[in-house]
Amino acid sequence: MKFYRMILASLLMISMLLSMVSCKSEPLPEQTLETQETQEETKDATPGVEQSAMPLTEYDIGDVRDSLKLLGERTGFGSDGDLLAEWSGSGFEMRVNVGEEGTDLRVGFRCNYAARWKVLVDGELWGERFATTNGNKKQIVARGIPAGEHTITLIKDTEPATSRNNYNSILSVAFNGEFLEPNGQKDLYLEFIGDGYLTGFGNLGSSSGSTKTKIVDETSVTAALPYL
Repeated sequence: MKFYRMILASLLMISMLLSMVSCKSEPLPEQTLETQETQEETKDATPGVEQSAMPLTEYDIGDVRDSLKLLGERTGFGSDGDLLAEWSGSGFEMRVNVGEEGTDLRVGFRCNYAARWKVLVDGELWGERFATTNGNKKQIVARGIPAGEHTITLIKDTEPATSRNNYNSILSVAFNGEFLEPNGQKDLYLEFIGDGYLTGFGNLGSSSGSTKTKIVDETSVTAALPYL
């Protein structure tokens, strides 16, 4: 009798072990799917990079300098390949052929003070002017540019900082499409020297209480007389 009880106990233990192995080797489908979705979200959520709804090809700005027309005589490349866009009216222009899905435009910035910028597509303002702040960031600066050949302009719209150690630099550009031959520089340019009407300093101010902390919102080089 004792022998049969031992056999029965052994069979019961074996059945319990098999059940535990089965549970560990076959996770629930819902848990597996949730884990995959979490991994995809983590992969796309790159810190400091604003994501686009469409795939964009990114270029270091120094690697595509031959495909750009620089704006402003004080705009140029630094020793590390960054585009130094410190002065009002600094920036670049590029001719591109946008893919059939259209494109967003993402730009990488390195700045240590706030500034305002504008994007123009074929000479027309595309969206609202936007802000950059301290730090290294890649942000979407224009959305829904349609397919086809376009001239895209990025221009710094506000004044330079008063400290020699401050900077606004462009690090990269990303879009869906390909570069075309850039527009050439003109033989002659006019340079205007004067007060706020000519430089855009404070020309958006609407009250007598304007202060230095607000001036970045009240200054626009593209609303100044020479640019217009």
